[in-house]
Amino acid sequence: MTSRQVLTPHDNHPKLYSDAEAGREEKKFKLSLRTKDNHTPDEIMTLLKTKVYQTEINVCISALKTLRDGRILIEAGSKTEIEALGEKIQERCGEQLEINIQKLRNPRLIILNIPNVITLEKSRKL
Repeated sequence: MTSRQVLTPHDNHPKLYSDAEAGREEKKFKLSLRTKDNHTPDEIMTLLKTKVYQTEINVCISALKTLRDGRILIEAGSKTEIEALGEKIQERCGEQLEINIQKLRNPRLIILNIPNVITLEKSRKL
């Protein structure tokens, strides 16, 4: 029997078991970028890396993803970091990129104590 090594998450701190059981999940603040001139996502990323320096504005980016429709999604841990990054991108690349800071939803209703696994037989009984 061989042992496997599990890689640590890319975030700064690992997710705790107690947080997962309690249902606490940290919020991700997102910013999406789209070009005005129909560039590819790779060209957008090279543009960002050449004009905007992450260490200059002290922002910790937790994820950088390319979406199917040609946009780039940037995730960070706090709202102030996303706003600072959005302002810097607008200042340096505003004529080439459209910036959209996504807002978190405020749900009216939260349903608690729902089991994670619902089988077909259990759903028929409900």
